[in-house]
Amino acid sequence: MAWEVRRTNAALQKITGQKPTLMRPPYAARTQRTDKVVGTNGLAVVVWNNPPEDWVAGHNTAAVITKLTVQRASRDSILLMHDIHLWTVDAAAPTIDTLQKQGYTLVTVSQLLGSTKPGKLYPAA
Repeated sequence: MAWEVRRTNAALQKITGQKPTLMRPPYAARTQRTDKVVGTNGLAVVVWNNPPEDWVAGHNTAAVITKLTVQRASRDSILLMHDIHLWTVDAAAPTIDTLQKQGYTLVTVSQLLGSTKPGKLYPAA
């Protein structure tokens, strides 16, 4: 796993010109070992706290995804929206519009978290 993190970091730095500082584990699957490897490679671990559950049966319309995401929104929410589901893609614009109308300011994860510590989990569990 360590070599995968190093190789990915190097590729991202080559492409973007910036060293990565954050890592989102697939499916939020993490262990003490993965956190240590990620931290040793200079990355903080980021998971979401507002999933649309767009993989759940019955959550396959833009209206449902928008409703659930907006209902669960709160200050400092980290939203996860899967672009592999058409209904989630279709929910993006109405979700953004609704949240902004409710007074939310949408920012990147880096802007939300500011300075992070390698190996630390954000948001804290």
